[in-house]
Amino acid sequence: MASQGSDDTMITAAIVKQMQANMDKKRKDKESKLLKLIQRDIDDALNTTREQFAKTVNDFQAEYENFQLKLAEIEDGIRKTWVHVAKLFDKHKKGDEQESNRIAQAEAIRRESQEQGLQLQKNAIDMHDRQCRFIKTKVQNGHMNS
Repeated sequence: MASQGSDDTMITAAIVKQMQANMDKKRKDKESKLLKLIQRDIDDALNTTREQFAKTVNDFQAEYENFQLKLAEIEDGIRKTWVHVAKLFDKHKKGDEQESNRIAQAEAIRRESQEQGLQLQKNAIDMHDRQCRFIKTKVQNGHMNS
């Protein structure tokens, strides 16, 4: 009879061992599925961030191109002012004080337009640099946290 009890104990131990192995396998399978889901979510988040970064860069480039067009318009105005000043100068080399005042005003307008154009250019470049640094920092920080 004692051998029957030890056989039952061995069978029970084998069943417990088999159940534990099955539970461990199921746990590992669930962990593996969870890790795959987490990896997929991380990949999706990174892809979204990359897409947003690319869109932002494209938006900045479009804004910069728009700025360059506006700057070109201002520079064209400056050139036209210079041409006008040169024509006035040629026409009235010995002009009177009134003509000299008009030329001075045209020069003041040209100078002011040029300063405005240069300030616009500087502001746009500064803004572009700040935004690029900001995005780069955000992307790097987001990537490091992943």
